[in-house]
Amino acid sequence: MSNTGLATQFAPPFKLVNAHFLFGILGFVVAALFLNYFSPELSGHYLTPKFIGLTHAFVFFWFLPVVFGALLQMLPVLFEVPVRGVKTAGFAFALLAIGGPGVYSHLVNMNTSVGLIATSSFVTLAILLYCSVFFRTLLQAKKIDLTGWHVIAALCCLAFAALAGLVLAFHLHKPFLPYAHTIFLRGHAHLAAFGFFAFLVMGVAYKLTEMFLLAYGAPKTAGKISLSCGTTGVTLLSIGFFWLEPMMGILWAGDLGTILIGLSVILFAVQMRVILSKRMKRKLDAPWQHTIAAVVWLLVAFALAATMRLGGHSPDVEHGLGIAYGFIGLLGFVGSVIIGQLYKIVPFLVWLHKFSHLLGGDRPVKPATELISKKAMDLLWMPWHLGLLCLVIGVLSGQANAVRAGSLLVLAVAVGLAITLIGVYRATPYQDES
Repeated sequence: MSNTGLATQFAPPFKLVNAHFLFGILGFVVAALFLNYFSPELSGHYLTPKFIGLTHAFVFFWFLPVVFGALLQMLPVLFEVPVRGVKTAGFAFALLAIGGPGVYSHLVNMNTSVGLIATSSFVTLAILLYCSVFFRTLLQAKKIDLTGWHVIAALCCLAFAALAGLVLAFHLHKPFLPYAHTIFLRGHAHLAAFGFFAFLVMGVAYKLTEMFLLAYGAPKTAGKISLSCGTTGVTLLSIGFFWLEPMMGILWAGDLGTILIGLSVILFAVQMRVILSKRMKRKLDAPWQHTIAAVVWLLVAFALAATMRLGGHSPDVEHGLGIAYGFIGLLGFVGSVIIGQLYKIVPFLVWLHKFSHLLGGDRPVKPATELISKKAMDLLWMPWHLGLLCLVIGVLSGQANAVRAGSLLVLAVAVGLAITLIGVYRATPYQDES
């Protein structure tokens, strides 16, 4: 059965998935506005309320709504199973939409009142509900392949990251951790960043590359080893941050975890190269160019992580490395992947639910790929990556003008992306219409 047929048969309600994407598209613009507003303050310590709040703005306003919406749409297609818990997902979305802005507001203003606990509880409950929906959906699959195991690992890391975030909220309200919360925060951040986002991107990338570029038949040996190294590395790094380093001064677990994560990233790049070598569609359009660039950013992020683990830097250099690491991991890797896949998923979603029923009529229906402006996708590629480069160079060198320029470019891309994707919703169905 075709992918389109599977999607039609098992797809969740269009309104639910669409709400996630629209929230995320507009949330990207809002987060980019915050980035510009706080850009003069991004040259200091990377664990300031402004930077932490900004990080959560991108995660709660943009990343998670889009990722959860994509999983609701893609899991039925990839595994030929219906979504279990549609109403639960709708309730979780409402909790995330309410709790996310609340957490951001409390963090950016360093408001540690009971309101931080309440909004953090909303977000944590939302994430756990989403995880339950996706786990229940995957349990119906006849076979869990490499992509499925990546999704499972990602969801486990996300659940632990959310619970760790809730612990931090309680600690900020009334301190109880036996060591500095900044160390605990690093564990929380890496569980979310690499444990969730990277595992998920890796696993889904294998499948989508095969589907969209007709790259079937590639061996998955490197991908399997990558997953083993990654899960072991994240486990060791988390144990190091949460317990061994702050409580016992033991560094080897975190160091070994960092090495294994780096090896996982390298093997992922190798596996993607193997899959791409099998593709029948030779031309790589803007979405795939974003994905390839994201892999490069991920490799750079690992290099910075290794540099930070080695230590021996001055406080100013350490702070710059921390902020650059955050920008590269969040925006360079995760953001690039999300932008690229939005170009694919939104036109497909709109076509599936609005235009697919017109097939077989008297007039030819546009394919999903023609609903989005290819010129706009090409125009937005360079400003995005140039903006990220300016941000990284600016925070590493302490050049406020470079940070400002990068922030403006990110905002321009956010607005351009919103206009481009809204244009998809306004597209006409027939090829002979202007």
